[in-house]
Amino acid sequence: MQAMTAVIRTIAAIGMATVVAIEPSFAGEQTVAVPAPIVGAGIPALIAFAGGYWAMRKRRKR
Repeated sequence: MQAMTAVIRTIAAIGMATVVAIEPSFAGEQTVAVPAPIVGAGIPALIAFAGGYWAMRKRRKR
């Protein structure tokens, strides 16, 4: 359980760092192509995948 929590915290930290890194590009008037939709859709999908993987492993151990 602690390992899974560490993985989720790591993924969340990477997501926050990515959002903080690309946010200044939205401050200007000029539109800049950034991978925000990929980050916005990808990180929750990774978290959901990791949760599903964890649940499957937990069920198989019983």
